[in-house]
Amino acid sequence: MPETDGIELIRQVSDDPGLSLPRVVLMITAFDRDQLNVQAKGLPIRTILTKPTTPSDIYDAVATALSENGQAGLNVKTTLTNQLEGLRALVVEDNGVNQLVARELLTRMGAVVRIAGLGKTALQILAENPKGFDVVLMDIQMPEMDGYESTRAIRDQLGLTDLPIVAMTANAMEIDRRRTREAGMVGHLSKPIDVEELVAALKGFVSPKKARPASDSGKLSLPSMRPSLPAQVPGIDVAATLERLGGDQELFLSAYALFVSQQEQTIAECREAMKQGRREEAASILHRLRGVAANLGATEVAARTMETEASLAEDRGLEELDRLDTAMQALLESARQLLTTFRLQTPS
Repeated sequence: MPETDGIELIRQVSDDPGLSLPRVVLMITAFDRDQLNVQAKGLPIRTILTKPTTPSDIYDAVATALSENGQAGLNVKTTLTNQLEGLRALVVEDNGVNQLVARELLTRMGAVVRIAGLGKTALQILAENPKGFDVVLMDIQMPEMDGYESTRAIRDQLGLTDLPIVAMTANAMEIDRRRTREAGMVGHLSKPIDVEELVAALKGFVSPKKARPASDSGKLSLPSMRPSLPAQVPGIDVAATLERLGGDQELFLSAYALFVSQQEQTIAECREAMKQGRREEAASILHRLRGVAANLGATEVAARTMETEASLAEDRGLEELDRLDTAMQALLESARQLLTTFRLQTPS
């Protein structure tokens, strides 16, 4: 640079006790590298980036600079990059946490994603743009129009017989898979969604020749400066959940912030439905909670929710709901402590 080059600037800032030097990535040309060892000796340079650069080079350099020891640690998010580049996906899902997880995972793999919160919304979107999507990811249990009805309407009313529709559901028994096939779906993903299974399913149903460049495919997701999350938190299998999310700590924390915000009243709503004899509504509430709890590694709440669902038919739902409530309150407290520790506030 003119007047003061990068090395001289680093030296001046380092020598000034009134200034704090952030972590430095030094950008040089290949010609400069031979002289660097002498000129930069003793300076606090975390890593060196040789120009010309690629997005991958920049990512690796920043990851190294932000790491504690100046060496890039394993960052699982890099394995997601561009695996679904340009794929146009319509995600039909009514739960906000599941919407967030699906959108972020798909987008970070290069897909162009649109969310429909209801089956009838998906029909409107596809009617307006019948050739706008390469695949539909369809939740099964939704209010007003479930995934089976929505799929049949897409096939019969809109005539989109060749559009791949993949079911997403917490029900993984063979009878459930058979029902998805009979409704016209071509694949089945069990919740909790695993990122590798998601990639495998979508790559299998969508030809690479159909993929279109994503408008934001050049974005880089920079490594977080947060400390690593613990492998286990009371009520939450953090390690297993992070593995399913491709190692993305920011997505994990954002999903739990949304979970706390949206699910605090779930048990009370279910209890009221049970007391008023609205068994089908209670079952729907429990099913949605089970799916999102499983997605977030809240294993005890997911198991208790399944037991409470089963108890509805035996008229002992309120008794099981009390046990679920205890597990749910413990989970919410763990989540709040985790979010407080990592300085992420729940949305208002």
